[in-house]
Amino acid sequence: MMYHLFHFREAHKVFEQKAMASDVTMTVNHVLNSLNGAFRRNDLLRAALDEMGWYKGPVWNIIAGRRYRFLGYKHGVAIEAGLDTYDYIVEGLMTLQLGYDKGQIDAGILMLSTQGSRICKDTDMKVLIEKDMGAMEPILSMPVSICLYDLNDPFIRNGLQTPTIL
Repeated sequence: MMYHLFHFREAHKVFEQKAMASDVTMTVNHVLNSLNGAFRRNDLLRAALDEMGWYKGPVWNIIAGRRYRFLGYKHGVAIEAGLDTYDYIVEGLMTLQLGYDKGQIDAGILMLSTQGSRICKDTDMKVLIEKDMGAMEPILSMPVSICLYDLNDPFIRNGLQTPTIL
């Protein structure tokens, strides 16, 4: 398995109450299968979430009149993602927390990459994520699940590594 799903503040119970536990698992797996070793991950992520029905619902905009929106929304659960770096954790959690505080969502899912941060290479991810969540305890009150992906670098089908696109 190339991802780890961590639940905080009983997010898994919210998913069960909404009969979404298997949907969340299928979505996390589908995102992994869609993005692993691929280029243009942002476009593919949106397509994968759309295929799994995560664009259905009345709540999109976090701040009225602005372009800030949840990446995906379904049955009171919002998804945010930053698959370039683990360091998106703060921004992603704050976006979800804002929606939770405004009563727009009941729980959130944050998808992150284990790449892009020096600390991720030398640290047990479970210890790191629990430490980071503990540090944000005073401002986080929502049920949230964090999915950490270990995605492979993009590759060409013939197996040759591709150059980094800047």
